Amino acid sequence: MESEWPLVFGMPRLERKREQIMAIQAFIDGAQTDDEVLVLAGYIASAEAWASFTKEWKYALAIEPKIPTLKSSLAKRKIKLDKEFEKRYIGFYDIIIRHVDASICIAIPLIPFNKICDEFQLRKMDRNPYYFAFNSLIALYSGHSEKVGLNGTVNFIFDDQTEKVHINSAWVGFHEKIPRRLKHKIGSEIAFEQDSKCPPLQAADLIAYWKREEYLERRTLEVGPLVPWETSQANHAHLYGQFDEAAIRDIMHSRFGERYSIKGLLRMNSYPGPWFVSAKDWRT
Repeated sequence: MESEWPLVFGMPRLERKREQIMAIQAFIDGAQTDDEVLVLAGYIASAEAWASFTKEWKYALAIEPKIPTLKSSLAKRKIKLDKEFEKRYIGFYDIIIRHVDASICIAIPLIPFNKICDEFQLRKMDRNPYYFAFNSLIALYSGHSEKVGLNGTVNFIFDDQTEKVHINSAWVGFHEKIPRRLKHKIGSEIAFEQDSKCPPLQAADLIAYWKREEYLERRTLEVGPLVPWETSQANHAHLYGQFDEAAIRDIMHSRFGERYSIKGLLRMNSYPGPWFVSAKDWRT
C-alpha cells in the first residue's frame, strides 16, 4: 500500500501519509479558445480514490500501442480515423466515472469579459480571465459543495502549464479573505503538477476539453453526456458555473465599484453566482 500513496499529488511526501485518508482533491485544467471562452474544469475525489484511479489509468495507458499522456484534443482527431481507438478512449472515461465524486466546471465568455474589463479600467492582473475563473471556481466549491455531499477540506491541484504565476498570485489574496465560516472547506495551499506525471490531470484535461467544445457549440453548459458517444452511467455530482455579460458585470461591480476594497472582495466570495449544482445522475 505504501507504494500507492505517492500518488496523493500536490503534497510533500510526509504530509501525504498524514492526509491519505481524509484529503479530498480537485484536479483542474484549463481550455481556452482565444476571444471566445475560457473553461476551467476537473474532477473531485478522495485521495484514496485518486490512488486507485491512477493505477487503472496507468495500466490503460500501457496497453499496446502505448499512450505516453492522454490529450483529448489529439484523441479527438485520432477517433475520426480509428474506431478501435474510440473504444479505448471511452474506456478512459469509464475509469474516471468509476472513481470520482463530482465534476466542477466554470465557463467565462471572453468577449463580454474583456469589454467589461475595459469599462472598469482594470489593471492587468484583474483583467486576466484565469484570475476571474479561479476565484469563481473556489467560490462555487466553497458555497455549494455540501449540497452534493462533499463535506471535507478540498486541496486544489492545477496543471503547471496553465497560468501558474497568475493563479498563485490570485490565491494569496483570495485565501486570506475567505470568510471564516467557509475557510475549513478549502486547503491552505494549492499545488501544481505536470499532466504527464499526474493521471488525474489527464482526466481534468478530458472534461475541460469537452466542456469547451460543448460551450462553443451550444453557448451553454449542460449536465448530460460529456462526450458525443456517451455509453456509461455518469452518476457523480456536478458543480457548474457559467457567466453571461450581466453576471460578469454584476460581479465586477461588486468587486471594483468600491475600488479594490476588502468589502468588495468578500462579496465576490458570497455572491450567489450563476451556478448549477446537481447531485443526481443526468440519466434519472
